[in-house]
Amino acid sequence: TPEAFVSGVIAGTGATHVVEGGDFRFGKGRAGDVGTLAALGRSHGFEVHVVETVEVSMSDQQIAPASSSLVRWLVSNGRVEDAARVLGRGYVIDGVVERGDRRGREIGFPTANVRTGCLPPMEGIYAGLVHLEDGRSMTGAIHVGRRLTFDDPRATVEAFVLDWGGPVAEGREEYGWKIAVEFRFWVRDQLKFAGIEPLVEQMRRDVARVGEMMSGLAQGVGA
Repeated sequence: TPEAFVSGVIAGTGATHVVEGGDFRFGKGRAGDVGTLAALGRSHGFEVHVVETVEVSMSDQQIAPASSSLVRWLVSNGRVEDAARVLGRGYVIDGVVERGDRRGREIGFPTANVRTGCLPPMEGIYAGLVHLEDGRSMTGAIHVGRRLTFDDPRATVEAFVLDWGGPVAEGREEYGWKIAVEFRFWVRDQLKFAGIEPLVEQMRRDVARVGEMMSGLAQGVGA
């Protein structure tokens, strides 16, 4: 019920202010609205603030109200540029770099394999930024999904950082460090290649394309 949600979830956090959109619904059967929340807030010691709906123009010229549900849908469909329009920044997942099978290293593209509990975008190749713990941000070519050429069914998030020698070159541990990956542009769908050579050729093209796209972003194009 709305009452159980407030007493069991919100009140337990010690919140004094709660911010929601005008269309917020909660409780069994979505029975509670912002009016219900405000009334319950008065008895549980928190104040409710209702924000006006913000509409965002998508890349396909559609106008949509900004919401977390919209962001999740856009991300799940690979529309990370539109997700950035709604968020006011790129969509970010964070996690810890873990050891993979080192296939990227073997073919000349060592990647950071990210263990994350965040919602990844749809399978594909993306251009974005890799944010390190020390505050540095570098351009990354990001792979999300299965490695089809190797018939590997495991879904992964891997980032190849352009123009960086990696943590070992800086005297750091190779694995176990925190990373945040920011998705800015869709590059292409997942593809299965006939072998390593055509895969490497495509990866070279992908990296070049990522560099071009992110260079445009840095200059204020496509942000």
